[in-house]
Amino acid sequence: VTVMPGVEVVGAPWRSKRPIPSPVVGMLEALPPAEGILRVCVSHGAVRGLFNDEDETAISVDLLGRALADGKIHYVALGDKHSVEQVDTEGRIWYSGTPEVVAFREPNPGFVNLVEIGGDRVAVEQKRTGKWTFAELAREDIERAEDMNDLFRRLAEFPDKPATAVRMKLAGMLDAAALGESRRRLDDLRDLFASLEVEETIHLRVDRLDGDLGLSGFSLDAARELRDMAAQSTDDASTTAEDALMLLLRLAREDGE
Repeated sequence: VTVMPGVEVVGAPWRSKRPIPSPVVGMLEALPPAEGILRVCVSHGAVRGLFNDEDETAISVDLLGRALADGKIHYVALGDKHSVEQVDTEGRIWYSGTPEVVAFREPNPGFVNLVEIGGDRVAVEQKRTGKWTFAELAREDIERAEDMNDLFRRLAEFPDKPATAVRMKLAGMLDAAALGESRRRLDDLRDLFASLEVEETIHLRVDRLDGDLGLSGFSLDAARELRDMAAQSTDDASTTAEDALMLLLRLAREDGE
């Protein structure tokens, strides 16, 4: 496709879910050398020899390299990965990435490449276009309130919370006061972030109860009974008892306020 005088884009679109081999193979083999024009090859798929050696739809880096060396094309813009990434040592084969982040586990999303081609020279400059942030936070050794405070400080450091999605994985054990306060603060933070997903397996420390629970009489007896049930095992009954104890303590605090 001639996009402007002297510049062509050659593409190899997928016509099926898994074309074998990649359409770029036949396209490059049939392509004559460029004469007085610049050509950019655009293709989709994994690259064999760099990211994927097993997929039969993968593109060979050697194939692309030969086409570049033979003067058939001058630059290769690949799609499939959502992060911008250089494929070859010469800087003529790149994954273009995506202009905005679309998933949590992407090392370099939210960029576009500005490519200048002239003769034998190719210069690639990454331009930041993404406005969103996707972040993962994990802490699986929580033992005290300060451990949670470290996480809250990290959450506070995100500059643009309405354009930030956070996924947290938390595990450990806290006493009743720290666990209740942590859950309350996480609930409050959900209104500030675009998304705040929390996978939490923080258990209540049942080997002791806080000194001042605001409980007496039947409610104190119930708390102690639930504590003993929660400490007996890690099955569903224990989890239910733990949740019930947390609810009792929360209601006691709210009644006291």
